[in-house]
Amino acid sequence: MQPLTLTCPQAGAEAKLTFTREESCSNDGGVEFCLPDQPDARAAIAAISSAIRCSPGGGRAQCSATPGLLLCSLPTAFPDQCLTSHGAMNDATWSVTCAAAARPEVTQIVPSLAE
Repeated sequence: MQPLTLTCPQAGAEAKLTFTREESCSNDGGVEFCLPDQPDARAAIAAISSAIRCSPGGGRAQCSATPGLLLCSLPTAFPDQCLTSHGAMNDATWSVTCAAAARPEVTQIVPSLAE
């Protein structure tokens, strides 16, 4: 088994993540981020992965604090997206997370946590 690539290959993407890869599935089923409610931004995120869902809402990312933002989420369920329950994302899910974080309109990606 090859070791995990722990960092995002895209410059600046990792700084937008509030978690490490080792703990990337330590959440309540996903990670989330805010995205401007603009056709170009929605199309760019949809091109990264069809698993990313965006809709109006605040979430832990607090998207409703700024008008014109959508709450986007990416599921992190074991065994589909995670190597272990509450452990690291698999390569494909980590790649999607890094690609989303690399988008200039995405400022932060946070774990979904029921509070």
